[in-house]
Amino acid sequence: MEGYRVNWVRVERVAEVLGRLGLEGVLKVEERVDPQFDYVARVARRVGVGAAALSALLVGLASYRLAMRAEDWWGCFASLIPSLVESEGGGIEGVYRGVLRFLVECKGSVIGREGKVKRVRRAWAGARSFLENLYREPSIVFTGALELAEALRRALGEKDLSKTVVFSVKMAYYAARAWYGRRPLPRGIPMPVDVRVACTTYSSGMVDGPGYRGLVSKPRPAREAWGRVAELTGIPELHLDTIAWLAGWAPRDLPLERARAEVAALLADATGSKLALEIARELCTRPCIEAR
Repeated sequence: MEGYRVNWVRVERVAEVLGRLGLEGVLKVEERVDPQFDYVARVARRVGVGAAALSALLVGLASYRLAMRAEDWWGCFASLIPSLVESEGGGIEGVYRGVLRFLVECKGSVIGREGKVKRVRRAWAGARSFLENLYREPSIVFTGALELAEALRRALGEKDLSKTVVFSVKMAYYAARAWYGRRPLPRGIPMPVDVRVACTTYSSGMVDGPGYRGLVSKPRPAREAWGRVAELTGIPELHLDTIAWLAGWAPRDLPLERARAEVAALLADATGSKLALEIARELCTRPCIEAR
């Protein structure tokens, strides 16, 4: 992307510290720290893994331009979806109708709600066989995540795998993992570069350029950087996404030293305090700024 370049020295430094955390450490962070995992797991316990995986995927496709924090959006999901699915009679059709009702009833979707509903309808119509398979056998997401993402991309008529498509597959995976146990996703699925991931990418120094927000609309440099981190550490990109997303608010909203302290405190229970601080220092090397 014009105006941005990957700083490979910083990429290697971030990979070094995250490599010490390792894949098992990242999976532990997801289970202990990521509120999205907790909320999706609650739904799986209430309505079953198939309904949880499918509803999380469909809601994930509409998880953009939210009128509330992502944490609150998924809290709304956990609060509303079980009763909506049950009131619609359950089954795969009940899940679909429940998600459409959720998009109307949850205040987080008020911005561009009609477009969100249309997006879910298009995915439902164009990738129905893949969605039925996910509902019936959610464990397919462990090995077939990329195929599912590609089916959604084709159904939506998108040239590349968008951040919401990739993210929606991750949410379906969270439901399956909460049910079947700790199994990782494969490597090679690109990073969903939202505002938080863009901020972490910029704040870590892995990508230089005119502020961080431009990476959301043109994510290639960020995806290249995180792809190399995945290659060096053996941690799949969609698991690295968890660390980047959890850290990505702090260097945007807080002074740098406080940002480091907050990120370290967030990770410490899962990583240990010493490694948490080292990770925080590498991810928060400069504040996230808007392009001038």
